Amino acid sequence: MGTRVATLRGSTDPFRNLAVEEWLLGRWSRKAAAAAAAAGVAAQEQVAGKGGKNGAESHAPRFGLLLYVNAPCVVIGRMQNPFKEADLAFLARQRIPLLRRRSGGGAVFHDLGNLNYCFVQSREDLDRSLNAQIVARALVTAFGVPASANPRGDILLDGRKASGCAQRITGDMSYHHGTLLVRSDLAQLWRTLSSPWSKVKARATDSVRSVVANLSDFVPDVTHQLVIEALAQEFWRVHGETSDLSVEEIALDALPKQEATFIADEAATLASPDWIVGATLPFSVPLHASFAWGELSLDLMIGRGATVVERVEQISVRCWTHREETREELAQAISNAWTGAPFSGAELAHLLVASDGEPSHGDCIQDIAAWIHDQVPPLPGL
Repeated sequence: MGTRVATLRGSTDPFRNLAVEEWLLGRWSRKAAAAAAAAGVAAQEQVAGKGGKNGAESHAPRFGLLLYVNAPCVVIGRMQNPFKEADLAFLARQRIPLLRRRSGGGAVFHDLGNLNYCFVQSREDLDRSLNAQIVARALVTAFGVPASANPRGDILLDGRKASGCAQRITGDMSYHHGTLLVRSDLAQLWRTLSSPWSKVKARATDSVRSVVANLSDFVPDVTHQLVIEALAQEFWRVHGETSDLSVEEIALDALPKQEATFIADEAATLASPDWIVGATLPFSVPLHASFAWGELSLDLMIGRGATVVERVEQISVRCWTHREETREELAQAISNAWTGAPFSGAELAHLLVASDGEPSHGDCIQDIAAWIHDQVPPLPGL
């Protein structure tokens, strides 16, 4: 079978679903299938459900399309800084997970009103422009909306962004995946992706902010199933070898043990703090606070993996209710307490209070400690 279209049955777990994309890089690799066949190993793929097939496939597809939905989450690109891209404190309060995917690109918000698509194909067959055109043409043909693809591969509806994308190439395989705003909570989208630490300076990929729109803004009665059918039909029109469209449902709970273990292990890796936070490159963040007694400005220099404050720079204290020497004493106390300290609001607050040896400005120390405790967001994945 040269073309495959599949959906995921019953899974809205974003960690698990992103892991399925990695699994398909191997499962739908023609090179891997050929090697297995040469070794006398039948390539098994368990799929079940309406429109699906069971049993072995003789070879992997040349062109594959996976469609699925995730529960609410924020997904950042491989080379992004989570502190700059999302409001981590808000995510923690709302219990919305943050993921770092293996592809590049910018930060996106997923919810049950968003449809995810993933084109899986060989490195040599990867054509992002064609894939984007497939999505745009599907929307125009099925719903008559003013959909178009820009040079980055974003899908625009009357000039407003409804879909962003990214890609990953590994070995002889690739995937090009994206999101499509069908009926998403746009207020929640903006809330989760509006970081109070937007001034973070880092060697990281910055998201491109855009005006967005739901497909439902143009087609009020649209459903996920209608969009799935539209994308599948256009994909099949371009790549299908027969006139009979076949959409499979992958039942993850029915996969063989080896396949299920791979997906579970990959999902666990994607959910681990070592991946979500540990991949963060060194960065700095400028902070400013106003108190009844004065003002404080400083730059925190954070090391790789966002675990340690390497140093504190540009400390500026203005103090109009204490003696002149208080400014230098506070600056020195902050530098001494926080240099080399764990990057945690609670730890920074505790260390500053514990290091205070000057009762005359104890009120200032307490205020700064309370402020930094609330300034540093909880680390995602912990």
